[in-house]
Amino acid sequence: MIIIPAIDVKGGKCVRLRQGEMAQETVYSEDPASVALRWEKEGAQRLHLVDLDGAVQGVPSNLGAIESILSRVKVPVQVGGGIRELKTIENYFSAGAAGIILGTSVVMDRSLAESACRVYPGKMIAGIDVREGKVAVRGWTTLVEEPLSDLLQRVGDLGFSAVILTDIGKDGMLQGPNLSFFQEIVPVSPLPVIASGGVTTLEDVRRLSRIAGLHGAIVGKALYAGTLALQEALKTARE
Repeated sequence: MIIIPAIDVKGGKCVRLRQGEMAQETVYSEDPASVALRWEKEGAQRLHLVDLDGAVQGVPSNLGAIESILSRVKVPVQVGGGIRELKTIENYFSAGAAGIILGTSVVMDRSLAESACRVYPGKMIAGIDVREGKVAVRGWTTLVEEPLSDLLQRVGDLGFSAVILTDIGKDGMLQGPNLSFFQEIVPVSPLPVIASGGVTTLEDVRRLSRIAGLHGAIVGKALYAGTLALQEALKTARE
């Protein structure tokens, strides 16, 4: 299992939210690129970068900060948030992104998802966010009726390389991940699953790593709040 540090950008700053609420933010750095370089220096093999403003507005909104990160770090970076056009995907790949995450578009724009997977095989990642059992889109502001099991099958058929599953209720709460959720989903998912939401302690990392087939875990607020040290998390995940 790989550990992927998260860098969420809002208003050009590195922030973390509570349960996806845009008004519930904590600013951790005025310079997101310096944060990315820190995680790289501490051994991160991959970074997870999200344009929070873009996720809500539907258009890239923090290009300067994102391009600065992509130009300065050497490890692969996956980028998401507000990606609704093929041109945006092309621009991010040209800027140095290793993978692109489609969230809302996976649910609301099948033609874009199909085109992106065809044009960039092996590089597209589906981001599926769940709030109380329902899939949420548009920066977690809108719930949809399509069952999670059906959506997972659809993204597998479309040709995505992996799926990031986020439990919104756990995100940014420092209360531990929803282990039962991932234990249930990972065995039936047609794609490698990256868990997101609630990872707080080394014990959380250990428990997730025991889920057979879980590809990775995204860690955000725990790193910034100091409840989890990245180097220790990386070592535990390898073991």
